[in-house]
Amino acid sequence: MRAPYLAPDSDRLDHLRLPIIRSVAAIRLLVARFVETPEPDPAVATVVLHQILSLIVQRGGARADRIYAAICGAGPLSALGKADFVTLLRHMANPDIGLIEQAPDGTVMLGPQGERLTGSRDFYAIFPSDEEWRIVHDGRALGTIPLANAVGIGSMIAFGGRRWRVAAIDDRGKVLQVEPHRSARIPKFDRLGIEPIDNRLAGEMRLVLESEDLPLFLDRAGQAMLVEGRTAYRKFALDRKRLLAQGSNVHVLTWLGSRINDLLAVNLTTAGLDANAHDIGVTVSDVDEEKVAGFLHSIADRPATDAETLSEFVENLSTAKYDELVPPAVLRNLWAARHRDAARAIPGLSREIVSAEGLSQT
Repeated sequence: MRAPYLAPDSDRLDHLRLPIIRSVAAIRLLVARFVETPEPDPAVATVVLHQILSLIVQRGGARADRIYAAICGAGPLSALGKADFVTLLRHMANPDIGLIEQAPDGTVMLGPQGERLTGSRDFYAIFPSDEEWRIVHDGRALGTIPLANAVGIGSMIAFGGRRWRVAAIDDRGKVLQVEPHRSARIPKFDRLGIEPIDNRLAGEMRLVLESEDLPLFLDRAGQAMLVEGRTAYRKFALDRKRLLAQGSNVHVLTWLGSRINDLLAVNLTTAGLDANAHDIGVTVSDVDEEKVAGFLHSIADRPATDAETLSEFVENLSTAKYDELVPPAVLRNLWAARHRDAARAIPGLSREIVSAEGLSQT
């Protein structure tokens, strides 16, 4: 593992040496035989569409109710309810889409585009590699990045060694229009991969920082970085603090996984803040601790914003192979279903953070 050089002005979270902390935490959980909780698959809509076409090819045609029973009647694909299934079928039958058509007797058959799609050699390879999004600024393409966390207008992304604010999103074309953010240099702890973190792993990272043992599977350099991270953790009093100021940014430390960090970032973005989720929390830019605490007070004092409402602020919903052929309303409903529990937890989490900071609610 390569460790970044820490300069005097490096971000405080860089000093925690999170990459080595995460590695130690993951090995500890592996030894404990911990298995991550299965997450709902974001590719449900793509798989259902793919299976509809595959079943029609297999049988030569079928009635809609029998297609639904065969594909969504049980198992993980039952996450797509009947109403969304009907919406999907109608969209597929739209002349502009042309994937299916219906005979007078009600039999659903392949349409012109469905014939073409199922006849292609890559049709059955349902799970592609991570999709790349094109980053564009002032009409000039800057490059591409894989993107998995929730992004909306006003969200921040890290690219090319600096921060960018998302100004517009073309979900179908996989294009992000961006503008430079005032906080140009990014801390090295920013989420560089797209693999989500489980709540238990994030919590174990905190336990590693609070421990004293030096694992024998680390070499001397690894043990030295582990000691550096623990020293920084104590120096910044992160055993009790959940808000950590860094220049014009404030780190909100949840010590929870990617799903709830993404939801907290979306909540803060809907309030007009520049919020960016990372592995152990959310970074809010161009604010001070008092302002962030005020927003957390507000979130804690009101009922949870439901996932359906939050989904309206998320633009990058098309993540799987055939999602571009799925109506956006169906993708939003599935996104909301996957994040419903996390959305309900946001007020309690905000209350916990405010309490840890010793701030009274108003």
